[in-house]
Amino acid sequence: MKKDRKRKQFYNNKNRNSHWTEEQQGRPISFAEKYDAAGGYSDKYNETSRNMHRLAMRKIEQKEKRTKAIIATILAVVLFCTGYIAMDVRMIRNARPVEELIDSQNASNSAFSQMTINICALKISGVSMDNSAMLDSVLNDVGIYGFNSVVFDAKRSDGTIGYRSSLAAVDTYGAMSNVGSDSIGSVKKLIENDILPVARISCYADNIVPAYDSSAAVMNGSSVYRDKDGNTYLNPDSEVAYGYIRDVVRELYDFGVKVFILYGCDLPDEISENYNDGFGSVSKRLVEEMNGDIKLLEQAPTVEISGIEEDEDGEKKISNAVISSELKDMPTPVDNQIQFISSKIDKARLVELINQEELKSFVLE
Repeated sequence: MKKDRKRKQFYNNKNRNSHWTEEQQGRPISFAEKYDAAGGYSDKYNETSRNMHRLAMRKIEQKEKRTKAIIATILAVVLFCTGYIAMDVRMIRNARPVEELIDSQNASNSAFSQMTINICALKISGVSMDNSAMLDSVLNDVGIYGFNSVVFDAKRSDGTIGYRSSLAAVDTYGAMSNVGSDSIGSVKKLIENDILPVARISCYADNIVPAYDSSAAVMNGSSVYRDKDGNTYLNPDSEVAYGYIRDVVRELYDFGVKVFILYGCDLPDEISENYNDGFGSVSKRLVEEMNGDIKLLEQAPTVEISGIEEDEDGEKKISNAVISSELKDMPTPVDNQIQFISSKIDKARLVELINQEELKSFVLE
């Protein structure tokens, strides 16, 4: 019985060689047609046909390579753009706390007014602020020499205004002179190109306003005071004089300028002790009125760099060693001062030596 049960557990040969599923399905073979039905060789796939087939396959391969290259290029562009956008967003987010700090602090504790700013600037003329060809030339020079800022004269020591102003007082005094055609557009263009616009202002030296308004002038009895060179000055204790300077700063701030260099803040020694002059007094008041959202610097005395030395034959030439020595001998500016450098030496040569001396903040005239 056990033996019979074992036999029944195995398959028998009853249905061997019979098909119990679907019929067999064949598949085409690419090279099958080169043989005829009788087994002989067919001329359908001769040498010409094979060459055409190879050419067709090569074209297909080339097309696939081009498609892959295009896809890879598109992916690379997408990745680059994504990375650039992510970097831009990160910079904006990192800058936001500083902006919030400036807005939230009062004038005396403002982060921006007390911030240390390293300015490597090129001094330009007012007519260059045309938002056109002349400004483009300035942008080109800034890029070549590696400056991060440009300085332009907003109010000169002779009293003239060096930008296109819409102030009623400037129009009344007829003070605007040698200005560019588009000061506002020029400031915006500088900022868009990551270049800091800096306005230089002569505070009290002024040969225009005192002639029109004695209430703003330093007086000598009943007449306007003049120094030995015939220059006149604004009165540091006059609200009219201060209001005039403040309005210039405020108008430029509205243009987008936030950094100012003041000079001519001290009256001549013979009268200085009678007035509340000096950089400290005027800068403190301006910062407070502008809610601490401006940075004021004082111009240090300009240093002339000649680089000239004489050889044994008495001939003069410009020497890098002399230039470096003159740069090292420059007096160190005190707090909130910035050094002005005047030179006729080729800019590329001078800037290279300045960089070697690691000067962090200067204006090249």
